[in-house]
Amino acid sequence: MLAWFALTAIALAPMPRAIEQDCGLFYADSSSAWLAAPEGWLLDCKAGRDQGAIVVLYRKGESWKTGKAVMYANIARNDGAKRLTVSDAISGDSSSWSKNSSDVVVTVRPSLRTKGGDSAAVRGFSTAKFKDYEAVAYIPCESGVWLLVLTARSPSDFDAAYPDFAKLVASYAPGPVVKQQ
Repeated sequence: MLAWFALTAIALAPMPRAIEQDCGLFYADSSSAWLAAPEGWLLDCKAGRDQGAIVVLYRKGESWKTGKAVMYANIARNDGAKRLTVSDAISGDSSSWSKNSSDVVVTVRPSLRTKGGDSAAVRGFSTAKFKDYEAVAYIPCESGVWLLVLTARSPSDFDAAYPDFAKLVASYAPGPVVKQQ
């Protein structure tokens, strides 16, 4: 009787917030990560695949292609036997942005803490010429460095979405390591 009561109580208990919101476990090579969409955002595993994103996020009522601000997760992979560091990933991104735009401004933003307890280094990238405004959080993992990215079409859209980006980074927790055979 006591076991039946316990099972009934569990079945009737309110669902935890993590299940109510849009969340998932995402894999890249031998690494995985848990991410939860901030309130009002959707996780989409298909929309950004053709552009290399593992998962994309956009506000409800918008889309990956038309959103004023969107977010995505990707991974910068280790180069063969050389393990990629956060510094390597930041340097590579800064170099790539500089090659593509002569007016790029790279800023060091305050680090953000993840649910897993890691400190994510954050860099801002912006160009007036191309109207690109991005923040990238860099989190080391088994396969390289996870990149959580916010990109917006205007500075005001960027500023409005940044608190949700911080929530996305805060939701990050490492998943199980997948051993390659």
